[in-house]
Amino acid sequence: MPLRGSERRYLPGRTTLLVGVVCALLAGSANGWTIKYRRSFRNGFPEAWHVTKEEAGWGTSYRNYAEIEGVVEQVVDGDTLIVRERRNGEARQIDLREIDAPELGQAFGEKSRDYLSGLVNGSFVRVTWTTRASDGTIQGTVWLDSDFDRDSRRKSSVNINLKMAKDGYAWAAYASRAPEYRGAMNKAKSDKRGLWSEARPVAPWIFRSRKAVPKHKQ
Repeated sequence: MPLRGSERRYLPGRTTLLVGVVCALLAGSANGWTIKYRRSFRNGFPEAWHVTKEEAGWGTSYRNYAEIEGVVEQVVDGDTLIVRERRNGEARQIDLREIDAPELGQAFGEKSRDYLSGLVNGSFVRVTWTTRASDGTIQGTVWLDSDFDRDSRRKSSVNINLKMAKDGYAWAAYASRAPEYRGAMNKAKSDKRGLWSEARPVAPWIFRSRKAVPKHKQ
């Protein structure tokens, strides 16, 4: 279909603008700076979608995730804990996303819980998350901040979810799409760390299916 006169006049201007932007980007790259894109679920952050304060219900809302802060009051099992939120004093159940720890009724279940307890019980943590169940349970990533580094003047944070998989106390969740978790699990498996020291460890989702134990993990 032929273009109208106004459209014919506008099209060259749009093309010129596009070419100008591309040239500017190339020139910037040549001068030593580049534009970097970050996959927000890397290092334990959730997938990239906006969580509004209304959707979050509590805590601080950021562009790709919500965050709460508080003290770990109880470790229920190897991938579940209770955090007393600093902002309003409410207790929140946190399911550690991207991992699946042995159930308490199976081999290594209590060891997994005790290891997680040794890492965070009684500690002040941050929890980043995108998903909240109807009962208020958060599926999130737990971060433990260390002291300030005297050289960099910055705090370093430990991803507790990833550490559980890395040290051999949890599987990467069956449906996890974050490659660092599966990589950490495979490395622990090859090194025979934690539960991988057992002859034939049973994945928790298989154990639950055999015992009809309900549990939802992402």
